[in-house]
Amino acid sequence: MKTFKNNGGDVTGAKLYYRVYKELSAPGAFIEVNLPYDSELGGGDQKWDETASNINILALATSNGTWVIELYWKATSNEGDRFDNNGGSNYNRTFSVTTLPIELTSFTAKKQENTTQLNWTTSTEENNDFFTIEKSLDGINFEAIGTKAGAGNSLEVREYNFTDAKPANGKNYYRLKQTDF
Repeated sequence: MKTFKNNGGDVTGAKLYYRVYKELSAPGAFIEVNLPYDSELGGGDQKWDETASNINILALATSNGTWVIELYWKATSNEGDRFDNNGGSNYNRTFSVTTLPIELTSFTAKKQENTTQLNWTTSTEENNDFFTIEKSLDGINFEAIGTKAGAGNSLEVREYNFTDAKPANGKNYYRLKQTDF
């Protein structure tokens, strides 16, 4: 959501412009996204919502490496265009894309009488030393509760399981951490 402080001028349109490109390469053209009008805030100020468009930034980052997302806003008003572009240099952040060493095809947790049974399957593994099984009671703070040896290198479906012998009352959140050789 973007709030435009226009002091009585009518904002007639708002757009977000972004592009994603590999670091140290020539940036491509900006992609334009229209932002829908939300409401009047009083004093002539207006609120414009996030878009309903699907913006999949990772679909644009097509190979391993460091990538840049660059963006700016534009509001059109009866007094002309106004840009929010970080003082002329646009907003940007870098992020890394790395191929995962395993293809995880399933991960399930099933409560049984006094335990929780975790099962997961991989379809490929590359240099997979082991999995660390982690648990959380709030979905934010995780702690390791065990490990399971990986298959190393495999192009076959591999099935794994682990039993949490001491699940807490209420919700338990689980995740896997994979470690290479």
